[in-house]
Amino acid sequence: MVKELSLSDNIVTILVFILFFSIIVHAQEEISQEKKQRREKGEQESTAPQDTSDLIPVESKLYWYDIYNNLSIKTDSSNYEIHRLADEKKLIYTDMSDIFRSQPLWFDFDLIEAGRPAYISLINTYPHQTPLFFGGALMNDQLQGVYNTQFIPLNYIQFAEVDYAAGSLQNYALWSGSKISITPHSVQTQRPWTKIVYKQGGYGYSDVDIHFEIPFSSTFAVQLGGKNSGFDGAIQSSGYDGQNYRAEITWQFSPQWYFRGQIFLNRIKVGLASLDQDQEFAVPATRENRDDYFLDVTWIQDDSLRQRLHILFYYSNYSRKFKDNFTTYTFETFSERFGFDANYNFVMGRSELLIGASTMLPKIYGDPFKKEVTIPALNTYGKLNIPLSEFLTFRAALQLSFVKDYDLQILPALGTDLIFSKNQYFSFDLTNGERLPNVTERFFDIDTLYGNQNLKPETYSTIGGRYYYLEKDEWHLKIDAGYHRIENEIVWKDSTFSNRRDSRDFIFCGLEGYLKVWWLDFTLAGQYTFADVNLTPKSSVWGQAHFNWVLLNGALIFDAFGTFTWYDKHQDIKYQPRIDRYYTGLGETDAFVTLSWKLVATIQSARIFLEMDNALEEYYEIVSGYPDFYRRLRLGVNWTLWD
Repeated sequence: MVKELSLSDNIVTILVFILFFSIIVHAQEEISQEKKQRREKGEQESTAPQDTSDLIPVESKLYWYDIYNNLSIKTDSSNYEIHRLADEKKLIYTDMSDIFRSQPLWFDFDLIEAGRPAYISLINTYPHQTPLFFGGALMNDQLQGVYNTQFIPLNYIQFAEVDYAAGSLQNYALWSGSKISITPHSVQTQRPWTKIVYKQGGYGYSDVDIHFEIPFSSTFAVQLGGKNSGFDGAIQSSGYDGQNYRAEITWQFSPQWYFRGQIFLNRIKVGLASLDQDQEFAVPATRENRDDYFLDVTWIQDDSLRQRLHILFYYSNYSRKFKDNFTTYTFETFSERFGFDANYNFVMGRSELLIGASTMLPKIYGDPFKKEVTIPALNTYGKLNIPLSEFLTFRAALQLSFVKDYDLQILPALGTDLIFSKNQYFSFDLTNGERLPNVTERFFDIDTLYGNQNLKPETYSTIGGRYYYLEKDEWHLKIDAGYHRIENEIVWKDSTFSNRRDSRDFIFCGLEGYLKVWWLDFTLAGQYTFADVNLTPKSSVWGQAHFNWVLLNGALIFDAFGTFTWYDKHQDIKYQPRIDRYYTGLGETDAFVTLSWKLVATIQSARIFLEMDNALEEYYEIVSGYPDFYRRLRLGVNWTLWD
């Protein structure tokens, strides 16, 4: 029997919010007392800055709201950062996955229309082979091993980082030699403020996101946010409706101890109408519900922000309902996951050691599974950084994973960082790891679609090097290159899963250049892959030109962006909506080029923008049967308000 969301589910959600606001009310007495003490001491509260760029929280590695009204920063080179909140005005049309369109070594398996599943992977790999972390917690589910980036509103991303040569130290199922890390927005200011993003466009598209931040004191702050999106779709039965609600509390309850609680509630309904006549089901629809709860506690030593203890508890509840609108066939899958992670960061002279342990207790059930599936796991891990000189650092990492039904996994990694100067950086990494079969690959069993309990784990070997030369205000050059090898790869073929007999390997290289001249700046990026099988384009080029014009002493700022993307041919990629899985077909896609533009007018704290995607009306497909053959024009506003 298919489980529907009951009234009790909503009651639980309401009770959680009541608990959050009860904490707020309980804290009012302490907050009022602190304000009284400030007045008695004649303390002046800070004045909110008028430049909207100052409203964006600073880069951080701990994300805690501290007693000095700043974020505590754990030292990090941040050479892997690809996006920060200040960059949002240059993104055109889509959502979080749009960040990765400009990244040469990362690929968005895009079904084109708004609201459809958007998954990201390392170049020439599948989405289920790349782990994605949000606020330090793994987000890939236990069902298909993927994470739909529609669950993360772009308005709530502080910054994003990627690393193609560093897998997960906290997850037993994904150690692929690649990693995506998303950092949520954090409070920085002393006065409440609100951010509103609204978009309206063709084909019935609308999107509104409202975010509140309320610092009640220098040690206690609350964030609340919500997003509602809708899209009629260009094809019948391909509409979209989605909601995201979020809440966060940060509290410093002693000079060294910090607490954070977060709630994320997502509801998505989307049609997946396909024009691919080879698809077994032409008009499927899915409904995805996902709730995530996080509780963090961090201790930071007084004399060193590098020495700290971090403890994380989290719970995820996910359901996916599939319906074929043509045959009225329906089924639903469910998963729950309890997780715990604790790590301590030691400082030993100039060296740094991180050691930790984590556990996951997943539970999966639903129509396609004959019985409830549980696959508990326990991990221990360590990471060591040793500065051999002022310019050279040695890195080593090791993970031991104990997982039900599998042998002990020993996963090592080595690396070096060479800093030629404050502007030049070189790194080299060597990693080895495994990806265990997910629950769908092992146990799915419904209507001629089957899992395979005899699957072997995938094994990965990655060698990578990167060179950065950064003159951030004028120009920069980034070069990345590496080798990736996958053995026992799990593939979908003939309605079931099996291990590929031969290994699959490839060499990849990426290049990015940036130059600023007067009011203009230009970015050009591209990649080339040497491989027998090209799941993603063998080569691609992305470029953007930006014109910035400041008028009336900064009262009006005008920006114009123009971007183009060229994708070479690649292996025909198909999508099986029942198991939410991409797989290869027999042919190749055609090469294509797209052109997009965006105009932005900034008036004090408000940005008004007009944007168009695929201005050349290019007909193209990233995934077979899901084409883009129309232009989309959108008008919107991004407005930050002080209370």
